[in-house]
Amino acid sequence: MVLKKMKFTRLFESKKFVFLPYVCLGYPTLQESIQIVKTLEPFADGFELGIPFSDPVADGPVLQAATQAALKNGFHVTDAFRAIREIRSFTQKPLAVMTYLNPVLAYGLEKFASDAQNAGADAVIVPDSPMEENDSLQAACSGKLEVPLFVSPTTPDSRAAKISEKAQGFVYGIAVKGVTGARENAAKDMQALVGKVKNKPVAIGFGISKAEHVQAVKNSGARGFIVGSQIVKAYNESKLDGVKQFAKSLSP
Repeated sequence: MVLKKMKFTRLFESKKFVFLPYVCLGYPTLQESIQIVKTLEPFADGFELGIPFSDPVADGPVLQAATQAALKNGFHVTDAFRAIREIRSFTQKPLAVMTYLNPVLAYGLEKFASDAQNAGADAVIVPDSPMEENDSLQAACSGKLEVPLFVSPTTPDSRAAKISEKAQGFVYGIAVKGVTGARENAAKDMQALVGKVKNKPVAIGFGISKAEHVQAVKNSGARGFIVGSQIVKAYNESKLDGVKQFAKSLSP
């Protein structure tokens, strides 16, 4: 039997360069976060949908503030699945859930994978789950969700090769040291970062906030880019119209 290819794998096979915006579910409210996704949908090739967590170690101050606001409003993991079901009513583009290991373990690995798949998710991204401890997560997600993994500028080449082999769908390239957040200048070593990854497409995030950054990502040989903090900023400044205008501005 030939297994059906999963959505992120198919996306990167069919498109040379993709935009995967990150949206924090539940910020500023659950319904408004869904509207942010809907506003971005014409510009995006897929989505990274964040599940708020109290200790988001990979997030910078903008996304941390959004996360804390969502949690203060009573956000729960089940709200993410409810949101994904509604998002599926207006898009069939690939959806990756971004969360941390603690909420997944608390919910139950198998139950999380099944409920996420049933809601309409295609992948799960867990930045604090290292490659060596990822087998149980990948086993629970097998046949349900792809599990992309991370490579950073400080990842040794030998480790990057192992990550490339184990990653599913794509490899998330961390453009800069530190946490998420818009930067003025694009990272200078993105080509070297992409070069560490073998036989998997790379989508680069962390610090991407304007068209010249997107062009630098494209020039590096990466196959896509991820933007999160600047979307929150655009919303905070001008609501949904700000999000739309920002998405339009990213075309290099």
